[in-house]
Amino acid sequence: MLAVLVLADHDLVRRGVADLIDAAAGMQVVAEAATARQAKARAGVTRPDVAILGYQLADGTGAAVCAALRATDPRLHCIILCASDDDEARRESASAGASAFLLEDVAAGELIDAVRRVGSGHSLGATLHTAASSAPSPDPLPRRQREVLALVARGLSNRAIAAELGIAEKTVKNHLTGIMRTLGVTSRTQAALRAAQPAHE
Repeated sequence: MLAVLVLADHDLVRRGVADLIDAAAGMQVVAEAATARQAKARAGVTRPDVAILGYQLADGTGAAVCAALRATDPRLHCIILCASDDDEARRESASAGASAFLLEDVAAGELIDAVRRVGSGHSLGATLHTAASSAPSPDPLPRRQREVLALVARGLSNRAIAAELGIAEKTVKNHLTGIMRTLGVTSRTQAALRAAQPAHE
């Protein structure tokens, strides 16, 4: 049974995530926190396996909490939840030792899958890094963004993509923002054309 700590300063977000975790097989919420200070205190008592940490907090960032928790318990795996796809937040989360970086409106199934994967020791590295590298990899996009881009290339609207993938339309927009930033383009058409280029170009 994976023991999970949930930190979010918004009650609805925290409660929603906690309810989702408690309803999933093989995991249980052992502590909830609304502030960085509460999270550090409660993690020390409950010793969770996975911490789901909201990035924006009144008294710091989830990434800073991740670094502090892992300094005292290196076996702890952290997932950072952020309201927007922010490069600086991703970099800070990666530097703090987080195992994954997800948007707050991530699909329920994706979040549960992420908890299971990081809880078993796997880092979702693709979610932590952007393509701000001078030598990007041949395929710099995470799996979900590749799926979104493939549907964009087929001419589907954001609403149709959301229906096809079973995610919110807002999530599709967030993925498109990340795709365009990663590929260095300014429109969905350019992104689709760029994706069609051979990897060595």
